[in-house]
Amino acid sequence: DGSNVRNFTAPLVETIGWRDYSEPKWSPDGTQLIFGSMAYWGMDGTSNWRITVADVNDQDGSSFDALTNLWCDYIFGPERCGEYDADWSPDGATIVYNQYHSEQSPRWTTRLIRPDGTNEQVIAGYYCLEPAWSPDSAKIACAGNQTPLVVMDRDGSNQQTLTSFATFADVFNPTWSPDQTQIAFSG
Repeated sequence: DGSNVRNFTAPLVETIGWRDYSEPKWSPDGTQLIFGSMAYWGMDGTSNWRITVADVNDQDGSSFDALTNLWCDYIFGPERCGEYDADWSPDGATIVYNQYHSEQSPRWTTRLIRPDGTNEQVIAGYYCLEPAWSPDSAKIACAGNQTPLVVMDRDGSNQQTLTSFATFADVFNPTWSPDQTQIAFSG
């Protein structure tokens, strides 16, 4: 109804730079939000990327907890980096996200991490755009610009390509049917 609107990230203005919070996602139980966030730290061009989790009842920013902490020389140097597309598993036990770092090989990785910041692991050596969890949290579907639709087990194993470039050059927004027998996507 438009009442009780508040800027959830307003208390988090950094004193030595500024932080951009984006891509909020609710936890399955509705008690937390995750964000991708980036801070610029002055004219040296250094930036800090994080996947951040916060309690939705937070009034002052005290519950905001960085699950990841990626530093790079974002503006002026050759090193580029970022963390994107974070999303909760339906069981709330795991968060999937993508990391890019120009000085790593591979540059793009798809990763999992627990909401408490433990057990971070790489599950794919490529960009899993718009990762979509199956309703039982056992599988992840992903796609992207000029990439096929791929489904994998939650640990990255058993990767299956479901579309081809001949049929769909671009695949976006995968979403699972409630019974897990179909995946809808745009393309």
